[in-house]
Amino acid sequence: TADHPQLGEHEEEEHAWQRVISLDPTNAAAFNNLGALYQNVRRDFGKAKEAYRKAIELKHAQACWNMSVLLEESSQDLDGAIDAAKLYIRAGDPDGDGEQRLAQLQALKREARAGQALLDAHMQCLVYLAAHSALLLRRCDTGASLRSDCC
Repeated sequence: TADHPQLGEHEEEEHAWQRVISLDPTNAAAFNNLGALYQNVRRDFGKAKEAYRKAIELKHAQACWNMSVLLEESSQDLDGAIDAAKLYIRAGDPDGDGEQRLAQLQALKREARAGQALLDAHMQCLVYLAAHSALLLRRCDTGASLRSDCC
């Protein structure tokens, strides 16, 4: 289409992969390639996940890697991305980079937990300050304004 010129260019590719799959529903590479097309061109992450899941069921190692990237980048699902990276390693780690990816994802998860803990601490401080501000305002409203503890 005019808004998405790549979509028209890749429509034939999508149909070709779907045709391969219809002729051979056990072709893991076709499912993986279709998933990559959905992820990188169509930006249809739901369809990409479906295609990668099927390729993973058919024991396609690269689909595990692609699923890991998809889950991390499209939905910030670090647990799912870590699980997919582990599957990639168990599938033989064909490119020899699975352990590095797994370590990076685990570090991201630790950072996310630390960031969440910091956010939680800030929220507790805000709740504390709000409660105490309300208490001071009540004191002022009840005639404590003549005393020095009133703002």
